[in-house]
Amino acid sequence: HVNFLCQGGVFDCTHSPFVIAFSSAGIKGIPSVMNAIILTSAFSSGNACTFLASRTLHGLALDGHAPSIFLSLNRFGTPYVAVAVSVIWGAIAYTGLNQGSSQAFVWLVALATTAGIISWIIYYALVMNVLILIFSGWNSFTPTFNFSSFASNYLNCIIFPILFILCKIWLRDRMPALDAIDIRSELDSIQLEPFEDGHAQEVAFKASLTAYDRFLNAIF
Repeated sequence: HVNFLCQGGVFDCTHSPFVIAFSSAGIKGIPSVMNAIILTSAFSSGNACTFLASRTLHGLALDGHAPSIFLSLNRFGTPYVAVAVSVIWGAIAYTGLNQGSSQAFVWLVALATTAGIISWIIYYALVMNVLILIFSGWNSFTPTFNFSSFASNYLNCIIFPILFILCKIWLRDRMPALDAIDIRSELDSIQLEPFEDGHAQEVAFKASLTAYDRFLNAIF
């Protein structure tokens, strides 16, 4: 379990350990600077994760593996429905404001970590990732069995296989044979992309940028 020592000797996750350290040292101004750094970092991370999640949903919808509502685009070409669904999960972060913030933090970290490991289970990485998943929640069994800790560490390991099997049954899909997967054509197309009318695409991209996009590009 990850706990942060907060003011008054109380363990929770509602305070930044960096801010507490500087405040306890009597250093003025630095706590506010740290808060600003943490907020901008969180915003940047949230922006990147929202982009990835929404485009993944849109891509799944294009392949017919997600509801067609995620195909909806606004006039800027943004999959706004997928973005809205991806952003709304950020409300879970508010669970860190109550008295059980430490447990909520552990649940979120465990679920996100387990999901990331599961997404990397492929070929030779399978054995190592399975071992990591097995031992990631070993403290759930010692000294006594802790159901809350067990669920936070292994819930995804139960949900993902069930969803995978249900998806295969629903779509009546079968695992393709390795020799039936055309990897070479895909690699060839990726290598040719930079050389196929690259200049024209760059010009069209720059022309499509709004003033807001140009402002962000100038800063970042």
